[in-house]
Amino acid sequence: MHVLYTNADCLLNKRAELTNLINCYSPKPDIIGIAEAKPKNFRELPELSEYSLTGYDAHYTNVEKTNGRGTILYTASWLQASLYTPDCSASESVWATIKLQNRETLTVGCMHRSPSSSPANDSMMNQQIKRVATSSKASHMLLVGDFNYPNINWNTDSSSASHAEKMFVDAISYNKGKITSHQSSTIDLIFTNEEGIMT
Repeated sequence: MHVLYTNADCLLNKRAELTNLINCYSPKPDIIGIAEAKPKNFRELPELSEYSLTGYDAHYTNVEKTNGRGTILYTASWLQASLYTPDCSASESVWATIKLQNRETLTVGCMHRSPSSSPANDSMMNQQIKRVATSSKASHMLLVGDFNYPNINWNTDSSSASHAEKMFVDAISYNKGKITSHQSSTIDLIFTNEEGIMT
C-alpha cells in the first residue's frame, strides 16, 4: 500500500496543494490520512462535499460537527474500504477496513491527538489502538497520525518525560507495533504491525 499522511491545519485552504502532491506520486497513494482538516475558526461548517477527493472514498470524524478539528481517511475507491467503528471511542480518530486476498483484512486508522488532550482521551486512544490491533477482524493494521508526543525516543521505544507518553509507548509495544516510517517531526508517525505493508 502506498500511504500519504499530513496535518493539513485546514484542508480547504490546501486542496490544490494536496492534489498536486498526489499527482506527483506514481502510483498515486492508496491511503491518505489528514489531521486537522477543519479551520480553527469558522462561521459555518464547510459542506462535506468540499472535502471530496476524486478517485477516493472519504471516511471521517468531527468533520460534520462543530467540535474537534476533523480527521479524514481517504482510501482509493478501488479498495472498496468500509468504515470501521471500534468498540471504544476516542475523539479525532477514524478507521476503515480493506479486504485483502485469502480472506485477510487490513484495518487502517488515522488519529489526531491535541497537545491539550485530556488524560481520559489519551487513555481511550491507547485502548482503541490495543483493541483494533488485537481484533480478529484485523489481520493487518496500519495507523497514521499526529500524536503530539515529542519526547518519545523511538530508537529505544521509551520516554523519560510524561506519564501520557509512557502509556502511549506501552500501547504500541503491547501490540508489537513497529514504526516503519516517520516524518521529520517525531509527533507525526506511521505505525504498522507488519514489515513491507506500506511504501
